[in-house]
Amino acid sequence: MNTAELSLSSLEPRRESSPSLKLEGTRVSPFEKGLEQLGLNLNSRQLDTFQRYYRELTSWNRRLNLTRIVEYPQVQTLHFLDSLT
Repeated sequence: MNTAELSLSSLEPRRESSPSLKLEGTRVSPFEKGLEQLGLNLNSRQLDTFQRYYRELTSWNRRLNLTRIVEYPQVQTLHFLDSLT
């Protein structure tokens, strides 16, 4: 698979389930709290992109050992929020 195919495949919608960036009800996820503290208001497309990135990260991590941080709450805080600062 060439580089163009890899980047295009990551843009295709996935049907598999993944953790949600938002929690149902009145509780606020650590990711949402962090976004608020940074003064950021992401739209649903941007939040979906973070979910897709998480799926790709964990998928490729199984093959290439990219990071030790793979639990979703930790990825939200240590990868996603850190990258937005």
